[in-house]
Amino acid sequence: MADELIAIATDPTQGRGRSLVVLALWRMKNTRERVIPVLINLLDDPDVGGYAVMALGKLKAREARSRLEHLDPKQDWVGKELKKALAKIPV
Repeated sequence: MADELIAIATDPTQGRGRSLVVLALWRMKNTRERVIPVLINLLDDPDVGGYAVMALGKLKAREARSRLEHLDPKQDWVGKELKKALAKIPV
């Protein structure tokens, strides 16, 4: 099932409809090694980047911390989620 969700999450033709799929990826803890790089790659996606921030925070993904620190925290609701995510991820 992880492969199908990743395929949907990374398909930009699906637009914002992918947002809940991206957010659901954090629940795929058994495939953490595959999911975290996908979420990191989605951070720049204007349709689902905020949901990738949320999912990475829920995963407490240390691998993503430096990438998250370089995002612009002034992006409306995404900035709020970014602060929450960084607070969850250990330094």
